[in-house]
Amino acid sequence: MLEKHFTTFALLLKQKQMSSTKQRKLIFAALLNEPPLSMNELIDKLPGVDRSSIYRGVDVFEKCNIVKRIPLGFKYKIELSEAFTKHHHHFFCITCKRVFELKDSGHIDAAIENVATKNDFVINDHVIEMSGFCNICSKK
Repeated sequence: MLEKHFTTFALLLKQKQMSSTKQRKLIFAALLNEPPLSMNELIDKLPGVDRSSIYRGVDVFEKCNIVKRIPLGFKYKIELSEAFTKHHHHFFCITCKRVFELKDSGHIDAAIENVATKNDFVINDHVIEMSGFCNICSKK
């Protein structure tokens, strides 16, 4: 499965005439099988990679649909796009700042499609992010 992800990664870069450099591969590998990461968390995972290279790499990845931003107020986290994971939504804990994947959200997506159909609209993409308190923080 890992090989398939790296093949898709290289293909998405190539489609935008970008190359699969050593640093880009390192950034991509740091995002694989990880929950959404802030830029600081990503930088911490890559101590041997220059900070500006990580920012430039993530910018390229966004343009190539390799990663997507999860908006969290004025900040954001980065995760791999749906080219590497299934479509999903998130909960964001405003206390501990963790992001949790909303499990079993198929009924939400079905409702969104139903509303779009009733309004004669074709949805290209959608994002649902909910903020509140995780189980641990809500008990404090």
